[in-house]
Amino acid sequence: NKGRVNCFITTLCKEAPSLPGGWKGGDCAYFNSYSEKLSSGDRVIFGLRGEVVGASDMQDGTDSRRVSVQFPGNKGRVNCFITTLCKE
Repeated sequence: NKGRVNCFITTLCKEAPSLPGGWKGGDCAYFNSYSEKLSSGDRVIFGLRGEVVGASDMQDGTDSRRVSVQFPGNKGRVNCFITTLCKE
């Protein structure tokens, strides 16, 4: 962010929240599933390297099995099932 961000105190914590599968923010993640074009226009490609940027926000009951990943060239984050990611 370029400037300050106002947050409700209830949305902050002193320790980083845990992510599924032992993933942590900043981890390198490789997409390990079928390549596809998403409805947003972004793409995920087998072997594409991205960075875990936080918790999934799908809010469809699957967030406990996903993490949010930023892949190069994509405009937005992709909420990936942890079973579609690997560290090597």
